[in-house]
Amino acid sequence: RGVVRREQRRIPLGRAHEVEIVEPPGLRVFGLCRLRVETGAGTGESEISLSGLSLPIARALSADLRGDSRSGSGEPPTTEAPVPAPEPTPLIRLSSRRLALAGITGRRLAFPALALGWLAGQADTFFGDDGIVGLGNEVLSRSETVTLMTWVTLITLGLVIWIAGAALWSVVSDHRLEARVVNGRLRIERGLLTRRRSELELTRCQTVSVVAPLIRRVTGTADLEVRVAGGSMDGGSGSIAIPMLRPDEIRRICDVLPGIDDPLVPLTPAPPAARRRQLIGGVIQPVLLSLVLVPLLAILLDWRPGAALAVVLLVFGVAGGELTARGWGYALNDSMLVARRGPIRRVTVAMPLDRVQAADLSTGPIQRRWNLATVRVGAAGGPNVVSITDQTEPRMRSVLAACLPAHPPDRGPRPRQDR
Repeated sequence: RGVVRREQRRIPLGRAHEVEIVEPPGLRVFGLCRLRVETGAGTGESEISLSGLSLPIARALSADLRGDSRSGSGEPPTTEAPVPAPEPTPLIRLSSRRLALAGITGRRLAFPALALGWLAGQADTFFGDDGIVGLGNEVLSRSETVTLMTWVTLITLGLVIWIAGAALWSVVSDHRLEARVVNGRLRIERGLLTRRRSELELTRCQTVSVVAPLIRRVTGTADLEVRVAGGSMDGGSGSIAIPMLRPDEIRRICDVLPGIDDPLVPLTPAPPAARRRQLIGGVIQPVLLSLVLVPLLAILLDWRPGAALAVVLLVFGVAGGELTARGWGYALNDSMLVARRGPIRRVTVAMPLDRVQAADLSTGPIQRRWNLATVRVGAAGGPNVVSITDQTEPRMRSVLAACLPAHPPDRGPRPRQDR
């Protein structure tokens, strides 16, 4: 390709791991699309990107790259659309209503939703029984009332527009989201204006993450992220994210992923020593910070604001330490390792044991005092890491032995290479 600078790129057919067909609005009007091919090199971008292809040619070329038809024949794709085979039943299908709810309950909407709820709760403060706006015992003048009402209206309108825009964006970007397994690949189709079809090999799955923020846990749902080795699909993140799934839908998708049994298994909680360590840390940090801020506020203002700030910092420190320890947990079975972290935003990561590339065990001086240890297990292709923090050292050594056994399974004699 290219006019001034010609570029030629070749990729072996057996190395095409991910194939994505994107239909932007500008190409979709003319019945064209863009084909992206990823080999897992981990460069952060697609190795091949072909724009201006007709949809039948792109689908035929995608089938050839996957080896579904005419594998190894070297024949160019025909311009005629292949006979459509019956599509497998989707594993999941998200409605527009659930997508809108996913946009409203996302992380970016936490602050606007709380602010809107606070404004609604302060209605009794702003409006008295006689309809006159008042703050405490002071009755505002007519001009001050108009100014206050204008600001409250503008802020409320802005928050409503923000929330409605997030819901609309979620519906447009993930419209008619479907996930199905086709010829050993996980296919995700989504989008209203820009229709995307992403496919990845099931055997290339490195980790599965179940992300459950506080508001998601209240609704009984969570987000699912399937991360692959060195991928650049789905915005260059190397993972495919599906929002707001129920537990049965998460298990349905994980059942088709090799080595992933059930990421929602019961977990071993953090030991009491880990909770005591977090509580002590949650007390020491606010105390050290208060020793600096309280005298400063006492000099500039008064001792009361400094004392109130010290109490607030101490409460938040203790609560943060307790929530952090409660969020930790892990599970280990014959096929996978599962770890959970996060005080409020709980992230559960599952990794098949046959994907483990490296593992390390670390103990700090305070951890050795409490007989605790931390294990980090990594897989190939990017930030695929499972971290287990502040568990007892004997348990962590057993996890390390299970992830990297001293005697790996015999793979047979290695072929002799003649020089």
